[in-house]
Amino acid sequence: MNPIKAFDKIYGNYFLTVQGVKVMKTIKKADHVVVGLGKLFIADKLMDTARWLIRPEERE
Repeated sequence: MNPIKAFDKIYGNYFLTVQGVKVMKTIKKADHVVVGLGKLFIADKLMDTARWLIRPEERE
């Protein structure tokens, strides 16, 4: 595996995990359950899209 691709996968996964943790922290601060679930749903969809964009060789 190319070292650049390996670094990209490692850094990409780290970045997505950190962003997920930030979203979870903001969900705790939400005063309404529907708002929290909406944030969780949107964050999940955005993270799926980001993972798909990070790994273009697996799009088949």
